This record gives sequence, C-alpha cells and structure tokens, in this order.
Amino acid sequence: MYNYSYQHAVPVALTIAGLYSSAGAGIQADLKAFSVLWVYRAAAITAVTAQLRSVLQYLNITVIKIGMLGDASAVETIAAILKAYSQPPLVNAPVIVPKSGNVLLQCVVILLLGKRLFSLAILLTSNLPETARLTDLPEPVTVQKCIKF
Repeated sequence: MYNYSYQHAVPVALTIAGLYSSAGAGIQADLKAFSVLWVYRAAAITAVTAQLRSVLQYLNITVIKIGMLGDASAVETIAAILKAYSQPPLVNAPVIVPKSGNVLLQCVVILLLGKRLFSLAILLTSNLPETARLTDLPEPVTVQKCIKF
C-alpha cells in the first residue's frame, strides 16, 4: 500500500466509469477534468470492481462521480460496495442516451440506477433525452420549456 501523503493536502476525487480508448469520455475525460480542478485523482473502471474496493479502502475519498454502468450486475455491485463504505458526496452522470441518440441501457438497468444509486447522489447530471427517459416526461425542446421542466 502506498502512503499518499499528498492526498491529505488536496481533496481526492474518484471517478467510477467506463474506459474509452479515445479519452474523450469516461474515466480519461473525468481525470482530465479533475486535473483542472487541482484535486488528487483516483479511478475505478466499472468492469473491475476489485479496484473500487481498493480505492475506497486506502484513500480518503472526497467525492465520487459515477458515469456509465453497462448492466444490472454493475449497478448492483457498485451500489453494494458503496453502501459498505462511508459515503462521500456522490455525483451520478448516467450515460443512458449519449449524443448518438441510441439508448445504451435496458429498462431494468435504468430502473436499478434510480433505485440503487440515484438516491445516494447529491447531484444527477443527465442530458435532456436521459431526463425525459428517467421522468417519463416529454423532452423539452426550448429553454422556456426546459425551465418549466
């Protein structure tokens, strides 16, 4: 185990998300964003839950950001692990409907996200198509409609 004395002087941000080879999204994009904020950066790829337990056990996490979780098993596993450890603030940025417009998650996974992880979050950052799908309301198409949304 490393002794990260640097972490005591700087807030620690953990991203839990998918790995994208282009580095334009997922963990790599989160880590780039965290570096601009001058925080210590930690990451756990959603496909390898052992990393998540290790990071939560050995680092004093200040905030957690959750991105794309591909299936029900990942949602259930991550929710169970997070509940087993003390809870720093959680930001949930589900990737349900990306810019391509294709729905990435099955309905059962979307329901599990709401039931297991959204309730733990202090902030949910969904885009308009995702918000419409999560709330079962029509997608707002103007700023005025968005404000009323």
